[in-house]
Amino acid sequence: MPRVLPMVALAMVLAGCTLLPTPSPTPTPTGGAMVYSEIDVPLDKGVALTVYGEDSASVPTPSDCTERVHHLTTPTGNYQAMLVKPGCTGSTTVGNGFHGYFAEPPGGTFEQVNTPAGPARIFPSKYYECTNSCAYGTDEVALVDVGGRIIQVTAVTSPSSGQTTRSRPELVQLLQGLHET
Repeated sequence: MPRVLPMVALAMVLAGCTLLPTPSPTPTPTGGAMVYSEIDVPLDKGVALTVYGEDSASVPTPSDCTERVHHLTTPTGNYQAMLVKPGCTGSTTVGNGFHGYFAEPPGGTFEQVNTPAGPARIFPSKYYECTNSCAYGTDEVALVDVGGRIIQVTAVTSPSSGQTTRSRPELVQLLQGLHET
C-alpha cells in the first residue's frame, strides 16, 4: 500500500497534472473562514501584482512618494504595495501605522532576487507601534525596478499584536506575481 501513493503521484505528473499546495484561509474575527481569490493589483500603467488574497487600496496623506497604497491581505500575512514616484526622498521615520517609503535600501545593504518583472532588492526595516508602551518589529521590504519605475512591496509587521518579524521567502514568493501587463 505505501507504494501506491508515489505511483499515483507519478502518474499524475506524467499526465500533466501538478500538485499545488492549497493555501489555508485565515479565520475572520467572527470565527468564519476568510475567502480569498486570485486578483490582479494594478500598481502603475502596465505593471500589476497577481496575488491570492484581498486588496483594499488607500490614498495616503499628501506625499512626494506615492499616490496609492494597496493593503493586501493574504494567507501568509499582510503586505503593502505601491509605485514609488520619481523624486521620492524616502522616509526617515516609520511607525504607528506608517511602514515607510524607500527610494533606495537604507545603508546600501540588501539581498537581490529575481522576479518576472525585474530584479528586487530586499532589506529589513525597523518598525514600531507605541500607545501606552512600545513594541518593535522588522518589516521586510522589496524594491523592484520595472522599466525605470520602482515598485515597493512591504511585508508588514504588527508588533503590538505579537507579530514582530516576517518571512523573507514568503515575500519573495509573493513577488513572483509581479508582471508587466
